[in-house]
Amino acid sequence: MATSTNSLIRVTDVCKEYNGGSVHALSHCNLSVKKGEVVAIIGPSGSGKSTLLRCLNLLEQPTSGTIYFKDVALNGKKVNLDLHRREMGMVFQHFNLFPHMTVKKNITLAPVKLGLKSQAEADAQAMALLERIGLADKANEYPAMLSGGQKQRIAIVRALAMAPEVMLFDEPTSALDPEMVGEVLDLMRDLAKDGMTMVVVTHEMGFAREVADRVVDNRIILAGPMVSFVIMLLIWVCNQALTIYLSFLIVLPLIYTNTLAGFLNVDPEMLEMAETFRLSRWKKFLYIYRPSFMPFLISSCRVALVCEGKVDEKQLAEELSLILPPNSLHQPISQLSGGM
Repeated sequence: MATSTNSLIRVTDVCKEYNGGSVHALSHCNLSVKKGEVVAIIGPSGSGKSTLLRCLNLLEQPTSGTIYFKDVALNGKKVNLDLHRREMGMVFQHFNLFPHMTVKKNITLAPVKLGLKSQAEADAQAMALLERIGLADKANEYPAMLSGGQKQRIAIVRALAMAPEVMLFDEPTSALDPEMVGEVLDLMRDLAKDGMTMVVVTHEMGFAREVADRVVDNRIILAGPMVSFVIMLLIWVCNQALTIYLSFLIVLPLIYTNTLAGFLNVDPEMLEMAETFRLSRWKKFLYIYRPSFMPFLISSCRVALVCEGKVDEKQLAEELSLILPPNSLHQPISQLSGGM
């Protein structure tokens, strides 16, 4: 039986393999999500972000390890998985709306079929949700008549109609045109402000920095708790020189993650312009990538000095506010340094 914790979701030593073990999508992943927390999962394509998210509600069955939801092992025996999935709303990349049903029918179908609401109650709730996102006039239209941004917002409120405790987002803006992205992110910001627990797989680094309580890279959440415990134990029992050395090892993930965030923050339009003008790889790095990642790299190094007591934290905040946009810095730094 799982020990009671304050985590709504816990991923413990989860592995996912395909093709008889020849492909390792996830390797000994550990993650926890508290109630009301917004966690953004980043990383390059193919790193297992979506696989991890789909494992959280067992759309993908882990090869090994355990997924806990409210201290219940979802992949254990004699678990009513359908009951728990009702409390975990899922939003997919490609909307997955039923094309032959109206918008309102898409929203009311699950609550009515599962006996959670009468048709009249579900209709009233659907209209209230559509009013919230400014699409009440689309209630009787079909998905084919909507824009991509409208479809995704409706997919989100369809999940909300089940009154979930947590929302899982699998790259919700990746299939949208750039002009449609903002309206979906605005709705997600509102959910975060309302206290909804959210796990978001995304490439939208600006959104992750602004809204997420924690930003994790799917490549560095492997066996994290045990490694951190061993390092902290060594720091406690060893001399100062080793303490400084091990402190540097601890902040390496921080430096790596923030630098990666800077690379992912590059404006796609700048890259298109570079292709148009046939800039060399070196010039792309010098004029596009370097200005994007350097503030993140510098901030990480400065935080490392704070962790070692070399720089005053207030002074650090003042200096970083001069080189990074408001509200864009603190998520990648504070969430990682705060966990040390």
